[in-house]
Amino acid sequence: MIKKIFALIFMMMSLSAFADSKKDMNEVKLEGEVMSVDTTAHMFVLKDANNAMNTFQVTAATEFEKKCESCLILKENILPVKFSDLVVGSWVQVKYQANTQVKIADDVKIYEKK
Repeated sequence: MIKKIFALIFMMMSLSAFADSKKDMNEVKLEGEVMSVDTTAHMFVLKDANNAMNTFQVTAATEFEKKCESCLILKENILPVKFSDLVVGSWVQVKYQANTQVKIADDVKIYEKK
């Protein structure tokens, strides 16, 4: 009986690890300049290096952080921020899942203008 329980636990852990690795395989990073921000619709548009416009949906699970070169006291110079801190003209890196029809931002890193 105990062997069956351990086998079941091992199988569940393996499936969870497989699901996480599959999510990572579909993760895409895109960098560019923020062209518009719609706080009502929780969306923003990013222009990438190829001048393509990419619209991203923001959810409650989207994580925002700012790479802050002038914040020397912070660990890794990263400052947690909110969607409301995203402004037109910001340079950002967005991580999202490529297997969805709508680009839902998982993680948004905002860089300081130089």
